[in-house]
Amino acid sequence: KRSRLVQPHAWRATSTGAAPLAVESHVVLSPRLHGILRAEFGGDAPATTRGEAEALLQNALRLTLLDASEEQSEEYLCRAVWDNIARQLIVNSHRGGATLAPADVSPLLGVRFHDAHADAILAAHAGPVPIDADHVVLDMDGVIYSDAGVARQIIDGLEVATQALGLKLGTSQRLHDSHGGTILGLISEGHLKGAAAIEAFYARAYRDVDLSALGPDPLLRRQLVELASSGRVRWWLASNSPLHFIRRVLHALGLEPALFHIVCPMRGNAWANKPDRAYFDLLPRRSACFFDDAAANCQGASAAGLPSVHLGPGSPEAMCLVADHLNVVPRSWRLSKANYLRAKEAVDLRSLNPDVLAELRRQLASEVQSVHAAGPDSFLHVLDLGAGMLSMLPVVAELVGGTPVRIRYVAVDGDASILQVAAERLRDEFQAELLEDGRTWRLDLRNHHIEVEFRAEDVLNPLADASRSYHLIIGCSILDLIDLPPVAAALKANHSGALLYFPIHYTGVTEFRPACDELEPLTLRYNDSLVERGQVSDVHRLLPMLGDTLALEISPWDMAPDDDSALFRQLCSFMATNALGFYPRGELASAVAYAAALSDGGYSREAARDGPQAPRLFVENVDFLGRVPKLQQTSAASRGAGDSLTRCRRAVEFPGPGEVRVVDEALPSRRMGQSTVRAALSGISAGTERKVLQEGLNVEGEPLDTSLAALAEQHAGWPIRYGYCLVGRVEVGERLAPGSRVFCFHPHASAAQVAESDTLAIPDQVPDEDATFFANMETACSLVQDGAAVLGERIAVFGAGTVGSLTAAILAHHRQDITVFDPVEERLAVLRRAFPGVRTAKSVDPASAGSFDLAIEASGSPAALADALRVMRRGGTVVVGSLYGEADVPLPLGLRFHRSEVCIRASQVSHVAAPLATRWPKARRVELTWELLRQLRPASWFPLQTYPMEQAPAAYEAIMAGLPAQVLLSYEED
Repeated sequence: KRSRLVQPHAWRATSTGAAPLAVESHVVLSPRLHGILRAEFGGDAPATTRGEAEALLQNALRLTLLDASEEQSEEYLCRAVWDNIARQLIVNSHRGGATLAPADVSPLLGVRFHDAHADAILAAHAGPVPIDADHVVLDMDGVIYSDAGVARQIIDGLEVATQALGLKLGTSQRLHDSHGGTILGLISEGHLKGAAAIEAFYARAYRDVDLSALGPDPLLRRQLVELASSGRVRWWLASNSPLHFIRRVLHALGLEPALFHIVCPMRGNAWANKPDRAYFDLLPRRSACFFDDAAANCQGASAAGLPSVHLGPGSPEAMCLVADHLNVVPRSWRLSKANYLRAKEAVDLRSLNPDVLAELRRQLASEVQSVHAAGPDSFLHVLDLGAGMLSMLPVVAELVGGTPVRIRYVAVDGDASILQVAAERLRDEFQAELLEDGRTWRLDLRNHHIEVEFRAEDVLNPLADASRSYHLIIGCSILDLIDLPPVAAALKANHSGALLYFPIHYTGVTEFRPACDELEPLTLRYNDSLVERGQVSDVHRLLPMLGDTLALEISPWDMAPDDDSALFRQLCSFMATNALGFYPRGELASAVAYAAALSDGGYSREAARDGPQAPRLFVENVDFLGRVPKLQQTSAASRGAGDSLTRCRRAVEFPGPGEVRVVDEALPSRRMGQSTVRAALSGISAGTERKVLQEGLNVEGEPLDTSLAALAEQHAGWPIRYGYCLVGRVEVGERLAPGSRVFCFHPHASAAQVAESDTLAIPDQVPDEDATFFANMETACSLVQDGAAVLGERIAVFGAGTVGSLTAAILAHHRQDITVFDPVEERLAVLRRAFPGVRTAKSVDPASAGSFDLAIEASGSPAALADALRVMRRGGTVVVGSLYGEADVPLPLGLRFHRSEVCIRASQVSHVAAPLATRWPKARRVELTWELLRQLRPASWFPLQTYPMEQAPAAYEAIMAGLPAQVLLSYEED
């Protein structure tokens, strides 16, 4: 009804239970739908009659896409009707039926659903379907997503459901092996009879599958929508999973089901499953390609005349292969993984920073001395994470020096096939021999006796093994591909004192030099695509969490398109694939053609005559050399009541308005219920601390914060010690063990006695820099919860400082429609880079009055609060998160406000708001805050400025001057 596909008075469909919808014979079609049917079935043949059109609609209204277990809204019915018609047209045309000539296909212009996301998807599918459209058929499990844990759960669920039928353990796998699928086998052997029994089996098998490991993939969504909107690609999703599970997966990935023509087992297709021929008869053939991770399914597709691509172990991700199929770049540009690593090695080795190598040589010299001192049978132990083709092995052998030493080199990589190629390289290039254990190779290189052990496993596994220690841990270009906090935690827990060398790590710049407009589509949004994919695009800011820095220097790639053509072309293919989410294929085709001319050398020859320099591809990297801190052992005696390892400290104090000083003093004695914490970092909450520094609190005798012990003991008169974002490690405690990383609600100080109620253990997955955002992130959570936004509402966030940006990040992460207002363009640019879907503006357009349902004010500006009231719809809510002190705040509370029914709500993070308190105890919100810090990683995208503790006055001067960054104090020297 809502889409106007069918006249409202003519909709006479009913549904009972799981039965198909029945349609009365006198259904009347809307003129638009009848026109579409005539255009699509007419062609040069006689026009489709009204009766034939009605028959088609009635057939479509069988709704084979309808899942009887979900809500059957009008919107869903209309979507399902059209999808069935479109799918039937396409499949029939590929079998030689109705002709789909471009001139005969009418667009679905004007059709609109109420949901904004559905509008965007419909726009992508509303255009004509060209005769030469590419039909891309994707499997779901292993292609759309590749989480092995989910796949394992499905297998286990099928086994449990099979046993529930009274069949013995192992029957599910036997049926899969013999029939191509468990369901096919159960039906063929008569164990499942009737639709009700099959539906019950699917429900039982998929009921307990946990999808929490899956997360939204904004880049994939961009790519799907952009390619569909061009009118040249139609997406099909071909899965053996039931429709209700497919919808769950797509929701977890942030993808709308309407993006795809979905083909899955259901009543209407007699529960067809891959690799059965009947299943592939439901799919298109002409200009189509099928992508699946199961070889048997690909064989079945090929046998049915549907070209297929198998995503086996070590294959590129699905969208890279789709890009190859669509000829986004020449297929020859995409190297095998082994060839890519060979090409990369040549550029890596010439890019290694010589100063870092020199310092590594000096550090290794002392390690070699300790090995020699330990005896002739001792080894220098080296762990290579993400070893690949062993590009670092010759580097280590050369840096160790001329004095012979025995080296035991453990090479770890998650790809067993690459390690096999690396082993062949050892044999052929270095004349290594395989020892009797079958996994260790022995060779002599630069006078050193070396034993290389290959381990095909996750790089975290050897780090978590405390039974083996290493003198040197290395990893080339690995840290931006793995989850860094667990690595840092494992290093500090199990490899105290180890030397760390991590070269060639990306710092966020990929560009052609000199700049070239023709190539801009390849590089302009490349960093955005990495962020959307969840990859850290500026990893060097996270490197210090691994250990103490000994050297950190640049190691840029500078590639000539012709001299480094193999790697140049491979990187262009990466960039072009990602750019599919941002640019039409035509623009990318032009950029790729230009890159091809560069790599062929033609441009360079012309440049030699005419003068301009040929563009080169420049990628900024850094080399990191560090050492894992050595653990300090704390004796039982030192943990006695009143004792602490730290005897003195430095603290930040405001002696008067606008004044900041650093105070040296004795550390107070530890009392019962307190932990002694030595600080590593603390964050300055710019808005609140600026207000306190300027004005105090101006309420004599009023405690600063009654919920925090460290602040409740102080009063608002000068001097004031303020702050509540301190990160450090426990030296002495009752609840937490020494060495535990903690966040403390405590003023800035190098050491503190902190009430255990104000001390929170930091999860391993959250680095120290991100942990400093805890209080601000919790405030952002509180603001969002107090706002209680309804799905589909428009939200305005005023202020893009730390709290405002984190609030916007939470809302963007949950796909809300938000606009951020802030007068500082630099702050807004940060948000746009990190969250491309966020709209921003430096000021409020008068035309936007009454256009927002919710406003969250986090600017500290009375003018912004006034603007928030002006943009509210009738009945909207303004949540005030700023601390205004005791000054009067003028607001526009005139006749318009009087009639608006707008609610102004004060938000305070110290307590959970009363309406939520029963469901959301403080502990639950703390867990949510840590999870958001883990997912959003604010330190990776929000600007940071770190000052040594003794420069605290300068830090506050920067804040008072409006520095658009989160300011941290570092306590390394204390």
